[in-house]
Amino acid sequence: MNNFDCNDPRGIEYVIKSIEEILNFIDLPGIKKGVVKINEYKNEIGISLNMTDLKIAKKEIGSKILKNINLERLNNNPRKVNINDIHKYLIKN
Repeated sequence: MNNFDCNDPRGIEYVIKSIEEILNFIDLPGIKKGVVKINEYKNEIGISLNMTDLKIAKKEIGSKILKNINLERLNNNPRKVNINDIHKYLIKN
């Protein structure tokens, strides 16, 4: 993330500090260790976010996933996100 794609008016420093505080609260020092731990949890409980694993064909992404995204709720994300970004991510994964 950089200041260009930061969605929070308080700025990138605030967002990073907030994420680090949450991670410290759950005893995960640092964002990289947090990502590793989240992936471990995901594997432990047996969930996947991969479209192939979920048996969702790439051609169905637009019709079944993207059309049901609440664009207004995306404004709560600390990063600026749009439908094209989500589509690229889902196609890649």
